[in-house]
Amino acid sequence: MALSKPVRWSIYIVCSLVALLTLALGILSLVSIPIDLTPYKNLAEPIVSKAVGRKVTIDGRVNVTTSLWPTFAMEGLRVANPEGFDGDFAVMRKARIQVSVLPLLLFKAHINEFMVEGLTLDLREKADGSATWHVTLPEDESDKSALKLTKTKGSGFVLSEDSLVLESLDIRDISVGYSDASMEVPTVFIMEKWTGRALSGKPFEMEMNGSVMDHQFTASIRGASLKKFLETSRTQLKIALDIARTRLELGGMFDFSPEQRTLGLEMKIQGDRLDSLNSLTGLRLPRIEDYEAESQFVLRKDRIEMKDFLIRVGSSRLTGLMTIDNSGVLPVADLKFTAPSIDIQDFLSPDFGQDQNATLAETGTSKENEVRSEVGKTKVDKRSGDRLLSPAVLNAFQADLDVKVESVTSGKDILGSGHLKARVKDGVFTLDPVVINIPGGSFFFALSAREGAASVRAVVEDFDFGVITRMYKPDTDMGGTLSLNVALESKTETLDGLLANANGYLDFIFHPRNLHAGIVDLWAVNLMAAILSKNSDDKGSVVNCAVARMIMNDGYLTPDVFVIDTTVMRICGRGRVDFKRKRLDLDVRPSAKKAEYFSLATPLAVHGTFDDFQFGIARGGVFGTVVGFITSPIYVTARRLGGSSAMPLDGSDICSMIIGAKDRPTGPPKGCLPALENTRHK
Repeated sequence: MALSKPVRWSIYIVCSLVALLTLALGILSLVSIPIDLTPYKNLAEPIVSKAVGRKVTIDGRVNVTTSLWPTFAMEGLRVANPEGFDGDFAVMRKARIQVSVLPLLLFKAHINEFMVEGLTLDLREKADGSATWHVTLPEDESDKSALKLTKTKGSGFVLSEDSLVLESLDIRDISVGYSDASMEVPTVFIMEKWTGRALSGKPFEMEMNGSVMDHQFTASIRGASLKKFLETSRTQLKIALDIARTRLELGGMFDFSPEQRTLGLEMKIQGDRLDSLNSLTGLRLPRIEDYEAESQFVLRKDRIEMKDFLIRVGSSRLTGLMTIDNSGVLPVADLKFTAPSIDIQDFLSPDFGQDQNATLAETGTSKENEVRSEVGKTKVDKRSGDRLLSPAVLNAFQADLDVKVESVTSGKDILGSGHLKARVKDGVFTLDPVVINIPGGSFFFALSAREGAASVRAVVEDFDFGVITRMYKPDTDMGGTLSLNVALESKTETLDGLLANANGYLDFIFHPRNLHAGIVDLWAVNLMAAILSKNSDDKGSVVNCAVARMIMNDGYLTPDVFVIDTTVMRICGRGRVDFKRKRLDLDVRPSAKKAEYFSLATPLAVHGTFDDFQFGIARGGVFGTVVGFITSPIYVTARRLGGSSAMPLDGSDICSMIIGAKDRPTGPPKGCLPALENTRHK
């Protein structure tokens, strides 16, 4: 049946309109038509400001270009800081983004271009915790602003290798400043250029360069493609960063398969000078040159492994492995390290030991003021590390530590080798007796702690001290032997209280070789003779030995013997060191081994706290020195004519003393005053 004429015309008109509309859409899709939205920005600013909770202003133009690849561009965006802060939180010079329309219909994001130029962020934080990045939404809009995601049955969304494609990322001239109440100067991070791409079926790549705190850096990021992740449930990431003469490489493999669920992370850091990182880290790192560290970490649900661990400094190497198992009631850690070779010279700066005396003489005063200033500024956090010996900590985990050092050298000097084993189990920390082979003798050390109690035992026999002196001056013939004997027990749950509650003894004896007494001769011998000897070939006296035998009684250290003996004089120390109150009161008095004319022999004293002590002449010292100096022709002549007994020139009565628990001294050595009474300061 033929259609009536009005019906036919109606159909023709509708088809024509559809054709025209389709043609118009085709033209709009294929032909770029710019649309200026700048006149409407005043309508958008209040809406966006209310959404983000702070004032948003658009100073420049806003444009949209229509096509199958529409482009949105904006200039002059400003976001104000919240109330209580001046200035703007963010300022953006311009931005542009271009996307593909057709992939959006298939729930895919294809970004042809993402460009930002000239972005500045102001990150500030006050002492009360308020910060410029905190966002407070209006109460009546907070519920509405929450994004609620619901899963629609049969939505048909499937992740594929081209679900996210980024053809061009171009970010330039980005500046981020951060400061808080404790910082005098803000930290400034500048991103000069950041480019990247993430194409379908290919790894994504990013390149960056800029500066942090005046340190230039370059960085790169490489990642596996989305296709590989979909096929294997695994992806990987590699990051490389070069900054402050240091290179950091970080690589990871993420396995999301249900049977694995693991993360493998490889890290490597190397540089030519460690202290180049001081300004970045805020630390005072030593000047260690030519170093690197690397390891591989494997993280599983209940287990952490560190494999292929290596630290290298110069020719020194330390290797090892570590595991932490969390599958049981308590975490269990197992650490094993081996050092095939360690050269102490690798850890010393190139100018170590050079012109040390000249440097100290020139900068002694300034260094002392600097140290005192730093001590005054430093605040010690008592919560940090002060409960390490408590039962709560010792019962929180189990651990085994095994460290083996096969060879320790210092240039041509062989320092020895050693093996250390430590364990934390059932609330008890034990350090197995460590016996280390050292030049000329041996070193023994043991430590244990349980239920708030700790004990320390250390014995060093005849350590060749020449190894230390040759570090400062390789061609010196100065040396000697050092012996140490320590036994302490303490009732404490804190490291800080280890000495404050200790009982026991601490002894050492030092027999130097070719150590000249030098200027100390002027202290107690004949002043005229000492001055004349400095202008002749006479090398003066030498140090025979230094001996200290000290008793520790409930954190109160008192020397039974504290003597430095030379061929012409004996220097005796006495006093108290209170580790509970962190106070010391000591005096040092010289005594010539035979009566001398015009001897100074002024006693010196140290008094005060560990952080603030004073060094000067002992009470009455100046008066006694002046009187003795003037009357020396009389009393020295009388003593010499009277044949008073002199102390041995070689110090044999002191230097042959045995240190340790047995045969504790009952009186002062010859030439020394009795020890002060063992009473506490009030």
